[in-house]
Amino acid sequence: MNTSTSSLHDQHQRAANTLRALAMDMIQASGRGHVGSCLGFADVLTVLWREHMNLAPLNPGWINRDRLVCSNGHIAASVYAMLHLSGFEVNINDLKSFRQHQGRLSTHMVRDPNLGVDMSTGPLGQGIANGVGLAMARDYTASRYNQHEHTWIDHTVFITAGDGDMMEGLSHEAGALAGQLNLSKLILCYDQNHTIVGGDSRFLSEQDPAKRFTAYGWYVIDRVDGHDHQAISASLAHAKAIDRPVLIIFNTSIGRGLMSSDGENLHCTSLSSYACRQFKRDHTLCLKPFEVSKDVYDLWRVETYKHKRWQKQLVDYKQAFPVAYQAMVRWLAKDNTQPNQHYQNKTFMYHTESTKQVSLRKHSQRLLEAYINQYSNLIMGSADLIESTGLPSIHGRLWQPEKPNSLINYGVREFGAFSIANGMAAYAGLIPIVSTFLAFVEYGLSSIRMASLMKLQVIYVLTHDSVGVGEDGATHQPVEQLSYLRATPGLEVWRPCSLAELNLAWEAMLNHTDGPSVLVLPRQSIISPRAILEPNSKGGAYLAYGQVKQSSLDGLILATGSEVSLAIEISEHLKSDHIQVAVISMPCIERFFQTESYIKVLLAKQLPTLIIEAATAHSWVRFNHQNCAFLVMDQFGRSGCGHKLYQEYGFTPERGVEIMISCIQSYKQHLTSKRPC
Repeated sequence: MNTSTSSLHDQHQRAANTLRALAMDMIQASGRGHVGSCLGFADVLTVLWREHMNLAPLNPGWINRDRLVCSNGHIAASVYAMLHLSGFEVNINDLKSFRQHQGRLSTHMVRDPNLGVDMSTGPLGQGIANGVGLAMARDYTASRYNQHEHTWIDHTVFITAGDGDMMEGLSHEAGALAGQLNLSKLILCYDQNHTIVGGDSRFLSEQDPAKRFTAYGWYVIDRVDGHDHQAISASLAHAKAIDRPVLIIFNTSIGRGLMSSDGENLHCTSLSSYACRQFKRDHTLCLKPFEVSKDVYDLWRVETYKHKRWQKQLVDYKQAFPVAYQAMVRWLAKDNTQPNQHYQNKTFMYHTESTKQVSLRKHSQRLLEAYINQYSNLIMGSADLIESTGLPSIHGRLWQPEKPNSLINYGVREFGAFSIANGMAAYAGLIPIVSTFLAFVEYGLSSIRMASLMKLQVIYVLTHDSVGVGEDGATHQPVEQLSYLRATPGLEVWRPCSLAELNLAWEAMLNHTDGPSVLVLPRQSIISPRAILEPNSKGGAYLAYGQVKQSSLDGLILATGSEVSLAIEISEHLKSDHIQVAVISMPCIERFFQTESYIKVLLAKQLPTLIIEAATAHSWVRFNHQNCAFLVMDQFGRSGCGHKLYQEYGFTPERGVEIMISCIQSYKQHLTSKRPC
């Protein structure tokens, strides 16, 4: 080793060991944490961050920055320490309050672009798919706005992952798709330390992950010593020169630097102050907790000349392509999501012509065809169900290997599709739309939860929404799915009953920029209720039929989707018997509770109320009171004609009238019993 090489090696060791020491201080101060991988993977992180990533700490939102997604979110302490050392807005007090109440830094990575953290991670495997989504978003954006020599978007997406991430099935879904699409500038750094919470992972994990990813079409660099500075740097440089996705397998020792070989305990354990001081003493570091010498800060200083050069390129781009530049500015601001008013008016007029059977899927498809032609930042995809779920199968728009486009066939990979969409939504400007059948949403529910946590604008189109699916049987007939989707904080669930409500739902979802939305549509054509001419569902609910004069009102019916027309039919039957029942359509319960409306005042009176929905009743617990009754699905369906199944399970005017009358009678008896003698 010559003098120059020795100097670089010594600098690396000092930088990496300081990173280890800070992570130990953070974990020791918090009482517990994931110390093992923070220490074992520190060499790889140090080389990657200091020598191979293009960053701008003072401009953390720089669109052409390299992205780092830590799927193994348990290295959060190390990543936050790197952000601090390299000049991002993470101060030493933030590190001291790691994992603690009201501290800024959580146990696992929490998305905060201002801090340089692009994705929240923790549930293993998702970061791999998120990284694939970021790479796809980069390629799509570059295909729209790079102009010949003006390649202002050309950054790399790095992913870190551990044994647990690679064992999760999501790594297969995302890895296979990335290989099929031949995504370049996508580098997965695998920390292979053979440790999971349950102990040694070799008994449980696959024999040869290198062969798996090679079969997917990835370029694989295997058996890299994860503690050899030169080997790490050489492998990363090699990976950056490859024009397809790359997997680098780093062999590391978990808890490197601690006097223990118990991987299971090292993964997540408490640390004594003595262990921290002894480690620092062994490596001639400052002994005081959270103390870092100036020379180490200098080692971690990030060079920003590439950002400055990029800014100059952007000025040249603006001068050469002013129209494209302005379009790009609008793209980044999502300043193009107002619906196509001309198309909306056209469908709205069709809706009001008469009462007839309509397909909300088909009309959603027509809306999307208009939107995708008008707005370039919509990117759509489905888990092998593009036509069935009503996404527009527009000729020439399907994403092909090395040819990014606005329509993606993810294959039968629901979890992969949803998680990749999260990565796309985390990228500047894009609004991803993904679809499948409602009955299959469980495959990707964890990703929907993460989208809600990160407040990402992802739109899920979930069709075939009830036993109305019919002959496909119980496996394809959703019952409980609406309830747990509505139970997810920050997620808006829309179930429209008509074309006009569908238009308003799309308008709301495209403008709901601080969280995900779900659009739930039926497979079957439904009766578009003639009573609903101009719904005002922006508040989540509105009067669809009847009068609101409380003095003459005998009861209320709440309904959504295809059951609203049934509710109106029930109300009409009751009206013929001089019983006044108003129908409230509630396409979005979440939006209803966020807004003030006369409907809330009406519901507060606790009039006799019938709730109708072809799903379990759990979504409606907040509306339940002593004068409330339900016409819902409390069992799985079965095979048969959808129309006949509705009748079998009681979704008929006759049954609804019977329940409503019983509810009104009980209410009147209750009032009579409370009157004084």
